[in-house]
Amino acid sequence: MLEGTFELHVGDASHVLREGDSFQFDGSQPHTFRNPNETTARVLWIIKSDEAG
Repeated sequence: MLEGTFELHVGDASHVLREGDSFQFDGSQPHTFRNPNETTARVLWIIKSDEAG
């Protein structure tokens, strides 16, 4: 998290992330995310695929 607040839901787990926090999860799991505030949230999101091709 670069700035603001971010809600991340992965499977049955919910997390509130703030500036300086990081996260990692298996993208094949059901997930949603949102900015719970009206202020800016900046997230650096890097996706790595293990699939060949």
